[in-house]
Amino acid sequence: MAPEQFRDPKSVDVRADIYSFGIVLFEMLTGRLPFKGRSMESLDDQHTLRPPGSVVPSIASRYSKLAKPVDAIVQRCLKKEPQDRYRSVSELRQAIKQVAALLPRR
Repeated sequence: MAPEQFRDPKSVDVRADIYSFGIVLFEMLTGRLPFKGRSMESLDDQHTLRPPGSVVPSIASRYSKLAKPVDAIVQRCLKKEPQDRYRSVSELRQAIKQVAALLPRR
């Protein structure tokens, strides 16, 4: 859940979905969740206050030039305040396309 869903579930918009996408992307890249907790209070605290770790160490060295831009996307998706995240899925898609353009052509 996005931090704002813990505080005021009626206030959420598409940026909560972008946060959730960031969680999934983090897990896809690292094989683990960015936050773990045994209770809702613990998860609330982590999602609201704790920064997620970096995905850079989990990216293969052959893609090292992509690691920081990919991490920047994940980190922006997981910003605690909705206004600090991508404003729309379209804006997020553009950021992903820019990073994908850096991939070597075969």
